[in-house]
Amino acid sequence: WHAGRCWFVGAAAECGQAKGWINAADGSLTPEQVAATWQVTDGSAWLDAPELRLIAGEALASALAAAADTVALVGATPQNRQRAWLGIFKRRPEAVNGWPSYALLGDDGTRLWHAGRCWFVGAAAECGQAKGW
Repeated sequence: WHAGRCWFVGAAAECGQAKGWINAADGSLTPEQVAATWQVTDGSAWLDAPELRLIAGEALASALAAAADTVALVGATPQNRQRAWLGIFKRRPEAVNGWPSYALLGDDGTRLWHAGRCWFVGAAAECGQAKGW
């Protein structure tokens, strides 16, 4: 949202107020037109984030289309928990919440998706929700 002289990213409850977690002091009509340097807060001060940017339109479509067709979730887990859900995931044709989604190779009932601010692995029936295994 835009408030005062800035574009903000923050909690829905603060929408319209001149506060948030991320901002850019820019009077552009839309956030993707921001030319100013975006800033993030550390809780007490605003820190420049010169590599942060907002993309939309063809740039966003291109970035989403460039998502890998195959990804592998690998590595050690504490006490070997949730190891059964590691492996190779193939991209599904359907986007979930506007993001690419994946199915575990050999187990279409296990999915990888994005919801809220996180990636989740879980049951196909939960795909798109902010929960998983």
